[in-house]
Amino acid sequence: MAVSPGPQFQKWALLDFGSYTLDVAVLDIDAENFEEPITIASFKSIKHGAIDFFEVPLFDRIRDETGVSAQQFSLAVREKSKRQLLSNRPYVFPDNTKVEPEPALEIFSDYLRSSAHKADDALATANMACLSGGIVCAPATQGILQGFLGCNVLPVDNDDSRLATAIGGCSFWDFGTSS
Repeated sequence: MAVSPGPQFQKWALLDFGSYTLDVAVLDIDAENFEEPITIASFKSIKHGAIDFFEVPLFDRIRDETGVSAQQFSLAVREKSKRQLLSNRPYVFPDNTKVEPEPALEIFSDYLRSSAHKADDALATANMACLSGGIVCAPATQGILQGFLGCNVLPVDNDDSRLATAIGGCSFWDFGTSS
């Protein structure tokens, strides 16, 4: 059944920022359609994950500016450093190397901008963008993306309660829509 725009019709873009992929789906939501109020209009999984496009550039820059390789520290230390830097607070590594947040926020903003660009086709007609994935927990995410997306932004993850979305699971399967 074709969905026709009306007063009860919305298009929502779902963006799941994963470690290895950016998964993007568009849902047509029609409150007047009792049989199928929600249909998936499109889905794609893009190899544009937080590790390759945010974490690696961040820790490369830290290494270049301080001489400290983040690889020498545990995953817990690296995760804590990202959280603190993305909360706009300096971070001091266990070896007493202090890192200011500005470079992290710049790299993070670039990652989010390029992610929004990759999802342009899905966002072009969206009334709302729902965000999922670990980076959504960063305080800067919603404000940065609001400017890039051109629609309302609704984060569905937070540090206390991570919501696992079905769209994230779809990136493991090839539906002929992956890029």
